[in-house]
Amino acid sequence: MTLQFDATPEELQVFIAETDELLQELDEQLVRLEREGASPALLQEVFRAAHTIKGGAAAIGHTRMATLTHAMETLLDRLRRNELAVTAALVDRLFEALDALKVLAAELQTAEASSLDITALTEALERWTAEGQEPVAGAAASVRPSELPMPQGATHHLLLELEESPWAAVRALQALLALEGIAEVLVSHPSRADIERQQVGRRVEAWLACERPTEVEAALQSVPEVRILGLQDAEATQAAAEESREARDRRRAAEERTAPARGARGSTTVRFDVVGVDQLLNLVGELVVDRTRLAELGRALR
Repeated sequence: MTLQFDATPEELQVFIAETDELLQELDEQLVRLEREGASPALLQEVFRAAHTIKGGAAAIGHTRMATLTHAMETLLDRLRRNELAVTAALVDRLFEALDALKVLAAELQTAEASSLDITALTEALERWTAEGQEPVAGAAASVRPSELPMPQGATHHLLLELEESPWAAVRALQALLALEGIAEVLVSHPSRADIERQQVGRRVEAWLACERPTEVEAALQSVPEVRILGLQDAEATQAAAEESREARDRRRAAEERTAPARGARGSTTVRFDVVGVDQLLNLVGELVVDRTRLAELGRALR
């Protein structure tokens, strides 16, 4: 299907050049996010790139690109406001969205619609924005990679979500206390000391030594404003973490291989600040006037 964009050929070429540059920046920023972790400045850069792409896509009528980047932008806004945590699984999903954007950007060159369906990906980003996770079906698929190293003797991995409330630290402490006598909390994030200092976010993650996981679930259900996101076998959780690390390593290797090629390719478009261009034009005009005067003086002297 042939695509029609609401832009002149010149405007479209400017948008293509700008989008290509922004997608490259977004790629590099997500690699940094994966390697270095989240920081306010980095999350702001990622948000700005997605926001700019969305605005341009909406302006020229590229509906699918605008829809996908809007879902990314909304999710990234919650991340930069510290309302959601940046996890390896979430970064993987953002990379998937970036790959889809590259396919959609190629449509700008060909004016032909690709077969890419962004519905499932957009809905996944929207669910993550709304719920702080991506619900999946099936026991095997529900295993989440742990961000916390597994200690010796761990049998289960526990992940809790706290409701937004002034009592979040109290609920986190209540959850740990509810586990006493049923399971041994080998390590948690945040730690009990951090929780007592009220240094908590929206998630509590813990490795347990436990023989009766069903009793763990029953005990935690009595704690208000706390939701169990996962209680999984330690070996399965560790395997998921290793698989996630391997996927990140493969992507890093691919990024390192393609980085020199990207740098060598360069850009055929150079953008200047409007004020600088006006100053340059004024200087050129003055040079033309001075050249004319010099030519007149030369003729008079001859």
